[in-house]
Amino acid sequence: MADPLGVSLRGHLSVIAALLRPDSCLRHVMAAQGASDFLKRAYMKRLSTVPATVSLCVTVWRGLGLVLLVYATPGLPAYVTPPNFQDPEFIQKCLYDHNSARALVSPPATNMQHMSWDTTLASTAQAWAEKCIFDHNVDLQKPGKLHPKFSTVGENIWIGGHNMQISPTKLWVSEKKDYHYNTNRCFDVCGHYTQVVWANTYKVGCGAHFCPNVKNYPQRKDMIMLVCNYGPAGNNGQQPYTTGDSCSKCSAEDGCKDNLCVNPDRDGIEGHGTGEPGAEASSARSSFCSASWWLALMFACLAAIMAPCGLILPKVFFN
Repeated sequence: MADPLGVSLRGHLSVIAALLRPDSCLRHVMAAQGASDFLKRAYMKRLSTVPATVSLCVTVWRGLGLVLLVYATPGLPAYVTPPNFQDPEFIQKCLYDHNSARALVSPPATNMQHMSWDTTLASTAQAWAEKCIFDHNVDLQKPGKLHPKFSTVGENIWIGGHNMQISPTKLWVSEKKDYHYNTNRCFDVCGHYTQVVWANTYKVGCGAHFCPNVKNYPQRKDMIMLVCNYGPAGNNGQQPYTTGDSCSKCSAEDGCKDNLCVNPDRDGIEGHGTGEPGAEASSARSSFCSASWWLALMFACLAAIMAPCGLILPKVFFN
């Protein structure tokens, strides 16, 4: 459709780009490429009458522009700060991913214990991640070396890009396709998966660190290393769990929830939550609401600036 007034989305974006300039001022609006004189004058009129609103809106849009630039620029990391191993949301995510995988094993497990957080394992995992060595901790099999309660400790290591959009735990669980339960054999790498679903492993602690350089993996630069430690260790040559009706072989003191053997005394995780599915949903809702608030503010700013221009706002959304 023709745009005789030059108020298309392209025109608006050219003016907004001018406002995002570090030395933004009114002269940049009139110099914007791709916008008609009508559109420029409409913005100028609004900008000159509501300076306080414009100041807030320009600040908001500059922030949005920076976020978009960081996420859209090839080769530029979305962030270089990995999750804090003491962050409740990080802990909750780790527990949720582990327990979800354990609850859904196939064939089903008779003795799969609910997995909970252990701060000692987390501290050990964090310390190893900070070494940026793409290899297992040399003390895993030394009795009592890494944990006062567990004679040996299991370990999974992941290394990857900055944004961690895919859960490392889910990547480990994806090895399930390469594991054959009846023969207890791997067709490819599957040891990460079997550790995640090892029935008698009931404690986990994870840590992450940004590594500019990775020892034993020199071709990888600027990576995040995530380490999860498990107690007691799995992968001892046996099958990870016994098959049958879910929870049918839980201890007499245990209950059953979501196909997992649960015990309040064993599952205490020092106030960091339970790792149940509802917890992640709550976190996701919180993040969504926060993002929605910022989007609402940004579009309110646009509406405040463009309202006197009549057809401009409908043109943006319906062209």
